[in-house]
Amino acid sequence: MAGEVREPEITHVTITGRVIPLDNESYMELVLLAYRFRKALIKAIKMYAKGLDRNTIVKEITRELNLGYADTIYKLAKLIVKGAKHNNSNPLKIKVRKLFVASRGFTSNKGNRNIRLLSTSELQVNIPWKGWVKYRALFGKRYIPIVRELAEKALSKRMSYTARIVFRNGKIYLHLTVPIELYLKYFKKGEAKGGLIAGFDLNSDRINMVIVDKHGVIRDVKQNGFQR
Repeated sequence: MAGEVREPEITHVTITGRVIPLDNESYMELVLLAYRFRKALIKAIKMYAKGLDRNTIVKEITRELNLGYADTIYKLAKLIVKGAKHNNSNPLKIKVRKLFVASRGFTSNKGNRNIRLLSTSELQVNIPWKGWVKYRALFGKRYIPIVRELAEKALSKRMSYTARIVFRNGKIYLHLTVPIELYLKYFKKGEAKGGLIAGFDLNSDRINMVIVDKHGVIRDVKQNGFQR
């Protein structure tokens, strides 16, 4: 129907915590992983832009990282190239400046293939050339109940979450994309009190945005899709 306003379908919300390396060695391993992840993503973007198929891209990236990271990198490359074309930009000239690591969620892999919550204060990251490395996780008090339930359900293979580790201003942040029903169990929609924050969830065919206030209350949701 012309003029119809559709409510965007938001299925997940991103919450943010911190990652604290336990020692200098684990810090350097995470930094190296982020550099290799970025290098692999740039390669995947160019391969996708040139028309190479998914299997070829994933196989190539798996040689450098692992299948879980390769699958996530392919999804990101696809999104980035489609976004560039949507904005009439040349995807072959795209530059990825920020350091980050991302991993898609899988219920059968205890919530996530490569970035796994063990509790509200501990996580482990799969470093392909080293194995699982533990790090300290730090969340704001208001997010502890969500993270606790998320970790418990994920470890028992009942829930999954996408995770991103982001390096910014000398600190390391952890972005967890949790199911909206879990988020709303602890935070409800309501009147904003100021201090709004926008969180983004990137998928292969759309970008979801959720705006929350400083108390974690959802104020608005928006969705921007790309044509397949």
